[in-house]
Amino acid sequence: ISGGLQTKIYVVSLGGFDTHADQAEAADPETGFHAELLRDLSDAICAFHDNLNLLGLSERVLSMTFSEFGRQIRSNASLGTDHGTAAPMFLYGDCVNPGIIGENPVIPDLVQLQEGVSMQYDFRSVYGTVLMDWFEVPEDKVKELLFEEFQHLPLIQGCEPTASENPTFEENLELRVYPNPFSNSFHIQFRSEGGHHQISLFDALGGEVRRIASEEFPDGMHSITVNTSDLSPANYFLRIADRYHQKTVIISKI
Repeated sequence: ISGGLQTKIYVVSLGGFDTHADQAEAADPETGFHAELLRDLSDAICAFHDNLNLLGLSERVLSMTFSEFGRQIRSNASLGTDHGTAAPMFLYGDCVNPGIIGENPVIPDLVQLQEGVSMQYDFRSVYGTVLMDWFEVPEDKVKELLFEEFQHLPLIQGCEPTASENPTFEENLELRVYPNPFSNSFHIQFRSEGGHHQISLFDALGGEVRRIASEEFPDGMHSITVNTSDLSPANYFLRIADRYHQKTVIISKI
């Protein structure tokens, strides 16, 4: 970067996160193989950005982590965890909007085998936001490249050379789901500020089992009844999202 190369994106990798065994030590879950990997990642990112600061390049570089899989909630017999779905992503740099987007995952009292934490923000919305606010790709092109329900997230606070004004953003939609647990149906009540909403039901493995709605809703309160007679008893994740908001809740069929 300091030598003037014109490459826009560099990718480096850190292996070893496929922690099927010895992810943590039994006596102290904050130690073990996973903790050591996170320390290596933290030290490397810190050294890289310290160097960018010394070179006067810190406002030209945005760093982001990504992985092709997450981990399951329950540990296996080898003090590890197997492949899961949702996982955190980290962004670093002078131009990053600091803070956490999303809520701490809710872990149900009864965790099914192979169950993962619920997805809150689609990773394509993270990629799309970086394309828009860092590489200045038009929003219509981002939707064409990724997906129509792309959410523009407040990840970048507007350093030069790609200053972009982030939308007003709130974490959650006003949402009520009842009864919970449910048997053959449940009801959704939510408030819309107007615009396109996507409402989906996911199983514990993160697969979409029902697209409940993907349409325009006018401003105001709305109610939907969902027939679930064809679903097996299990934990599910209900996710509702509009352009700037999202909410994911755990619901259980008995």
